[in-house]
Amino acid sequence: MVAVVAVVCWVGVAAAGDSAEDRVLWPDDPRFERGFALLAPEPGRRVVIGTIPGPAGGAPLWHIAQWNSQVPLKPSDGVRTPTAWGASNAARCVRVEADGTLTLAANAILEYGGRLRERGEPWPHLLVQQLFSREFRLRDLSAIEFSAEVRVNRCVPAVNASLNPKLHAAQLLMFFTVQNRDRASPAFGDYLWFGIPLFDSRHRHPALYRAPDTGTGKFIWTAPANAFTDRSPHDGQWCRYRADLRPLMLRAVAEARERGFLQSGLAAEDHTVRSLNLGWELTGPFDVEAQIRGLTMDAKMAPAPEGAQAFSPHTTNGGRS
Repeated sequence: MVAVVAVVCWVGVAAAGDSAEDRVLWPDDPRFERGFALLAPEPGRRVVIGTIPGPAGGAPLWHIAQWNSQVPLKPSDGVRTPTAWGASNAARCVRVEADGTLTLAANAILEYGGRLRERGEPWPHLLVQQLFSREFRLRDLSAIEFSAEVRVNRCVPAVNASLNPKLHAAQLLMFFTVQNRDRASPAFGDYLWFGIPLFDSRHRHPALYRAPDTGTGKFIWTAPANAFTDRSPHDGQWCRYRADLRPLMLRAVAEARERGFLQSGLAAEDHTVRSLNLGWELTGPFDVEAQIRGLTMDAKMAPAPEGAQAFSPHTTNGGRS
């Protein structure tokens, strides 16, 4: 995992019977209409190398991260048609249809050049990501209703590759950072990775996963797939994922502390939903393509205690997780 970059989040249109102050919709620009800022492939720091424009114009609110890629996308790889936009080269493709359906494709067989990754070596990523500039604590939300549909069109391993399932896989993942944003805390900025396993080449229904991240050293807590769906993208059909993320995130904070992470006095409920990334992590030589549509987080504001002032979210202008 790597830290992600700053964009804007917005208070969305309220559902019937709700005021705008009662709900928050994440992510911003859910149809990717403002395009993408493209990041250089070297991990460890964020370097914007250009933009992939979308039909709405304006500064992109999403970034494309391609850490450790040997065949990275470049600004000149941008593609625009009357019904789609994105970028494509021999090894990877990011495409958005007019209805907001996102396609993420990567050929890690080409990336690895006919060899297998060895233990301890990095692996290529293809992610879209954003960091929320309007910050809400878990305490201030009564629910975070997550929903998305996923379809995996292709996941083909290299011919005659002697894959080790402990080392070589194709995973489509979504991660959120849940972070200590209390500036009075000595542990300000500490965070965990909260994961949703959308697809794993080794398992139809990935199980609960908890471990330190090899890149950042932060705790990874990935929920089991059956917390979101009873179907599997292994069947090649659209698969809907949905769940209230709030109780799962609180559980993740509690288990992180049990394992020696997030060791501050900050209450679990006072941690903040900070960022997200979504896409492929390819630890083995696979040629993959997935589509995602209908991505939304409908966060409902918790009622303020009687006599308390309404919560005013902190707004940031950039930075890292």
